[in-house]
Amino acid sequence: MELAHGLLTCTRRATVSGMLIAVGRQFMDWTAAYQIFWGSRMNTEKLFEVALQVCLEQLSIKQIIVAHMDDTIIRKVGKTIAGTT
Repeated sequence: MELAHGLLTCTRRATVSGMLIAVGRQFMDWTAAYQIFWGSRMNTEKLFEVALQVCLEQLSIKQIIVAHMDDTIIRKVGKTIAGTT
């Protein structure tokens, strides 16, 4: 579950190391986390179903979910980023 949270909150590339850093485990042993991804691909849809279910269970009926996604095609990495100063 901790890696799932790291995947959702990762501000860098969605790598195993990025997920671990997002949850503050950059100075701990990464062996177990990497073993999860060893071999066949993980069913990420199932992973997000579980995460969504846990989040929904914690909301009351009147609360809303707010999400944001940046789907622009502008390059967002590098020394200069278009549209910023």
